[in-house]
Amino acid sequence: MSSLGQTHSIKNADTVDGKHATTTPTASSIPVAVSGTTIASGWIPALEYVSGAGTVADNSVARFNLTSGKSIQPSNVLIQDSGDMYAGSYIVANNGLNYEVTLGADATHGSIRIGKLSGSSGRSPLIDFHANGTAYADGRIVVSGGAAGAHYGGNLNIKAATTIIDGTIVYKTRNTGVWSTYASTVTGYTTAPSLTLTYCTIGNICYIAAGIVDGSNSNSTSLTFGLPIAATQPINYITTGYSIDNGVIKDSPMGYINISGSTATCYRSFYQNGWTNTSRKALFFQGFFYSIS
Repeated sequence: MSSLGQTHSIKNADTVDGKHATTTPTASSIPVAVSGTTIASGWIPALEYVSGAGTVADNSVARFNLTSGKSIQPSNVLIQDSGDMYAGSYIVANNGLNYEVTLGADATHGSIRIGKLSGSSGRSPLIDFHANGTAYADGRIVVSGGAAGAHYGGNLNIKAATTIIDGTIVYKTRNTGVWSTYASTVTGYTTAPSLTLTYCTIGNICYIAAGIVDGSNSNSTSLTFGLPIAATQPINYITTGYSIDNGVIKDSPMGYINISGSTATCYRSFYQNGWTNTSRKALFFQGFFYSIS
């Protein structure tokens, strides 16, 4: 038979030009449909479905190249087998309305930048620590000074016209700028009077508010009370309150307190004048402060 100027020899029903027709993929054979219009997969040559990538870095995330949807290219974003993800520079999330979240680093800085990029209103950046759907998880900022785990090795700078903290600042396990009370132990009496000190700490300073040590049965020429936090350096204070010794108010309103370690030693007047070991003795003192670790 002939078609379009070519002549073909059909010897029998399954042979054309000496080529055997079969449903099984066989060299030098003619494919025949298994059923309907379907032929066995072995008749289809292996195809390369990835185009344009070239040589890529292992674990690199693929990106489309241009707009055809048929060609890809590598990226600087890597996802390791462990699940860790790395970016060549910054990871930026932007909702198209000039709000941006940026995580990353350059040659000299690590950064978390959150906020609105431009515009005259609504520019209130937030950093929100939130984990596992609960507001009770701890957030942490660690300044390591360049070595992993080397806490306190660098400085944390906060620059703002006004810094507002809605909560308690804790400095080395101590609440900062918050008034607290301390049940102090008093010595120098047959029956020690109660003394509750009101104090607060700011950094390495402990401030004790004004108070009264007052008991009716002195049995010693000394008078001491315990401090809520030990002092790092001894210090002496002349109080502007007044003292009572042996039931008599002293004429000079100048009590005297020596701070050393966890103990405040009180005197009835300057300098280190002791008490009478009988009757009422008391010291009305003004607030004082001392250094702590």
